[in-house]
Amino acid sequence: MTEIASPQMPVVFVSHGSPMLPFEDIPARKFLLGLGAKLPQPTAVLCISAHWESPVARATGAAAPKTIHDFAGFPKALYELQFDAPGSPELAARAVALLKDAGIAAEIDAQRGRDHGCWNPLMLVFPQSGIPVVQLSLIDGGDAAAHLKLGAALAPLRQEGVLIFCSGGAVHNLRWLNRDGRGGTVDWAAEFDRWVDQKIAAGDAAALAQYRDQAPNATLAHPSEEHFLPLLVAMGAASNGGTGAKGKRLHDSFNLGSLSMAAYEWR
Repeated sequence: MTEIASPQMPVVFVSHGSPMLPFEDIPARKFLLGLGAKLPQPTAVLCISAHWESPVARATGAAAPKTIHDFAGFPKALYELQFDAPGSPELAARAVALLKDAGIAAEIDAQRGRDHGCWNPLMLVFPQSGIPVVQLSLIDGGDAAAHLKLGAALAPLRQEGVLIFCSGGAVHNLRWLNRDGRGGTVDWAAEFDRWVDQKIAAGDAAALAQYRDQAPNATLAHPSEEHFLPLLVAMGAASNGGTGAKGKRLHDSFNLGSLSMAAYEWR
């Protein structure tokens, strides 16, 4: 990609919540609808979603990736949504090259579309913008340290006008959802969420990488790791291999009792 001098783009992490997010009348949706106006206008977006894991890092290389409706049992209107932001074969190639330069196996996937972890929040953040969006997979079986390294390898894109947009969940345990919407936030989820917030504010990448051992209620908060790993990618991209960049919480709310919708930014 053609490099631009400035400004350096921020790194953003959002919790994307339920696939119904575009239709939900909740604080997180309102926050996302206003987020794009608060960010520098990117030349392109590289999105890392919790919903794509691959044995090697893969980037969507199509010029017009399809919209993947990777869920079941939801209203018809959700399946009719189409994410029409263009792709960018150029950005996909650049991201793969950066990863390979860092010793990370990577390749372009010219067939895959973009899943709801990508389009669900981005269609709210940048509606009808025409900004190209490339999705990058997580590394299947890769641990927290591997995803910090993945993020660090992508950091040069920030100087090239690319917004690194990581989409997962600060707390994500679907078994504990209070689907009738009654009751407040469960204590264990709030405690884990506070711990994450403190470590991000302190720029403590080492603690976040060891969250399974250090954070309270880590197994409850994340029975599997895929929704937490995008946060590590964001931290790696923000720190650029350093000791840890301090992040700022942009949004703080819970949905369905235990689903944190926290969002963060690193500048």
